Amino acid sequence: GKIIKMGSILFAAITTADDVITSEINGTAITGGGWTIATASSAAGDVDTTTPTAANFVKEDDAIEFINSGASDTTAAVTFFADIRVS
Repeated sequence: GKIIKMGSILFAAITTADDVITSEINGTAITGGGWTIATASSAAGDVDTTTPTAANFVKEDDAIEFINSGASDTTAAVTFFADIRVS
């Protein structure tokens, strides 16, 4: 299938710096698969998304990886998601 949207849902505010998220499929970067979880006005329930533009096709059992820059110095739970269109 094709990943048509990716994102994150934050469960608490973060501080100090924005967290930059990148993504990969089986170790290969997804083009347009990055976004920022901003520090400013961050709060539980914040949703950030991106729309990948290339290298975004997955097969059964492929690993979709979300890599956090770790720039924030607050530990906060976050859920990542990928919407996949199967044709």
